[in-house]
Amino acid sequence: MNDDLVAQLLATLTAEQKQDLLDKIMNKMSEDPQSPTVKEDAPKPAYKRNPPSEEAKDPNLFVMKGEPPKTKRQPVTDGKRFNTFQDNGKEHKDNANTTPTVELTERRRPSFKKVEQTCSRCSKSVEVHPQHVRDFFVCDSCLRR
Repeated sequence: MNDDLVAQLLATLTAEQKQDLLDKIMNKMSEDPQSPTVKEDAPKPAYKRNPPSEEAKDPNLFVMKGEPPKTKRQPVTDGKRFNTFQDNGKEHKDNANTTPTVELTERRRPSFKKVEQTCSRCSKSVEVHPQHVRDFFVCDSCLRR
């Protein structure tokens, strides 16, 4: 930083802010005289294999413990389980939750009719469902070959 920038920065600070800045600088100098520029936001070390002891543990650092689960693993169907729910119908018996009575509509579309197709490989004529009609139809016996 050049001196003009520092002078502009100090001119914008109040007397209390200047005193706080001075105190912080003095505390940093007294902590470590060898390195006056200590970064507090440095990344924490990652403990992969050997987690730190309880005394040296950082409260902000989360480390998984390798303890086995306390519950015994077993299938859900092995235990003595029973269903205590009893549906007496009182929860959903009101006007908002009733099924209306409606007349059934008659079926207007015709039932499907099979369509005759000729196999493009063996030239055999086969009746198939209308969904399976294709331009290049191959019968089931030719498909298996």
